Amino acid sequence: MQLACRKAWIYGTAKTSVEQSFSRTADSIIGKSLKKVNIASFPTLARDRIETWKEPWLLVFDNFDDLTDYYITKYLPQTDFGLVIITDRRSAANDLGYPILIDLLEEEAINLLFHRTNKGRAYANIEDARKICCHLSCLVLAVNQAGAYIKSTGINLGLFIEHFNEQQENVMAWSPPPLKRYKRLDPAFPDQEIALTISTTWELSYNRISGSKEIVEAERHFILIGAFFDSNRIKENIFQQFFERTS
Repeated sequence: MQLACRKAWIYGTAKTSVEQSFSRTADSIIGKSLKKVNIASFPTLARDRIETWKEPWLLVFDNFDDLTDYYITKYLPQTDFGLVIITDRRSAANDLGYPILIDLLEEEAINLLFHRTNKGRAYANIEDARKICCHLSCLVLAVNQAGAYIKSTGINLGLFIEHFNEQQENVMAWSPPPLKRYKRLDPAFPDQEIALTISTTWELSYNRISGSKEIVEAERHFILIGAFFDSNRIKENIFQQFFERTS
């Protein structure tokens, strides 16, 4: 007999989003209404209750990218009955557990694209799919979103790259019905959710740059310039010239 697993999904972008996430799931975790409880108390109350569970559970901290904003370990239940998954884009979080790097190989990206588009695997389609995946650097979200866009609009695989280059802003910001369910709490407005697309994911990272005015401007300039280069062919002298002109 397979036991059911109790699950909780926490948006780990910032301390405020963590507290907001726990407040949304606390009623089901604790089993009673907590309307009069301060929102900052929800994580501790939920963690303590999870530690009493004797059945399998899964706690997911999604997008834990800012290691300095809060100490994630204080939110993690200490028990042998469950598992914690932490998703992030920085290797600094590797010490928290066993790291699993998730990168799509080219063939895996092609398979994902065909799965999302429901296109036939004719030779011409396979080659067009390969070009699309390489054009999107085999990024999971980008390939998934492109596939959903192709399926919804009915555009031919061979025409997608040209269409993408002409309508890139619209394609990147487009969110099909299945992806509309994948949302994240907005750190700037914790009571609001935003659909995760290529555009909003990039924008979240861009807006989280912090530091002095000079550092923020320099890092944002770096990100903007970097977006125009192939990730495998960025020459150091380009940035050296920029540094020499601005220092």
